[in-house]
Amino acid sequence: MPSPTVQRIERSQTSEATEVLVRAFDDSPIMRHLLPGAALRARGTRKFFGAGIVDARPFGEVWVASESDTILGTMVWLPPGRYPPSFWRQERQLAKLATIAPVAPRALWRSLGYLHVVERSHPKDEPHWYLGLLGVDPLHQRTGIGTQLLDAVLPRVDADGFPAYLETDREANLPYYAHRRFELRETVHPLEDGPPTWTMWRDGGAGR
Repeated sequence: MPSPTVQRIERSQTSEATEVLVRAFDDSPIMRHLLPGAALRARGTRKFFGAGIVDARPFGEVWVASESDTILGTMVWLPPGRYPPSFWRQERQLAKLATIAPVAPRALWRSLGYLHVVERSHPKDEPHWYLGLLGVDPLHQRTGIGTQLLDAVLPRVDADGFPAYLETDREANLPYYAHRRFELRETVHPLEDGPPTWTMWRDGGAGR
């Protein structure tokens, strides 16, 4: 079987890439906690992931892995200097998320509260690459697609000498990222009644 093609996303692929993330994160502990209903979870994550892709796409670091014109995995990075987002970028993202308020106001506010707490843990003093999203369609997980996506960017991160940062709500992901030199930074409990989130940091300079 040929290896998937990994390339920067094209605008026309935004919707399909978003749907891959919706499926990939359907079993996410925090998504299931914030959005317990399947239909609401799909709607909410579609808005959230779509907004993230649209925000990051102008910086050229949204990637997809595809096979026979079908997207199997999506990865979203923000390069150094692009996080935190500007006021106007935040406004655009919030406007998209707010469209679920009429049907799930409590879920929206809890989600925004979660994001606010996680954002406070985000390092702000050192320029770095931010891995915002990495998801593979459930039918193709554990086939190396995530690694292929990471390999499209991490060597350049090392060559540039920048550190990298990510968050994950799956404890099983910690050794996966540790194998790629991400070290556990902090265990965050954004919601008293919700699952934890782990933050990870990857020192720069490996390519020098």
